[in-house]
Amino acid sequence: MAVGSGRGYTPYAFNIDWGDGTSSVISRKQAGPFSIRHIYDKAGGDNDTFAIKITGSDATDATTFLQLVIIIHDASKIAYAGPSEANFIPPLNISFRFIWPLYTVVLLMATSFWAGERREYVRLRAKASKQ
Repeated sequence: MAVGSGRGYTPYAFNIDWGDGTSSVISRKQAGPFSIRHIYDKAGGDNDTFAIKITGSDATDATTFLQLVIIIHDASKIAYAGPSEANFIPPLNISFRFIWPLYTVVLLMATSFWAGERREYVRLRAKASKQ
């Protein structure tokens, strides 16, 4: 995050709400980029997300806001994470998410093929009976 070049009056104060019930306050005496870090104890809510809200203010109490959304996955949900990515086996719920649409497409293709062949058969049979 970089403080605007020449905008605002020093010192700057930043309040960071990490979205997990904790917050941090950072004070900066000069403009320029700086880093923020936080370690989460557990994964996020239903979507594994946290909303990070950053509020910055300067010496004149002029404020600005920034909100970020991050995703923190629970490592225990991973089926396998070893040194070889080739051996990775995805969890079943992810596999079914991709298998069902593929199954539906294959079923529709087979039905369409059968209907086309049936129509051609009926047309050829009608043509043969006229001769």
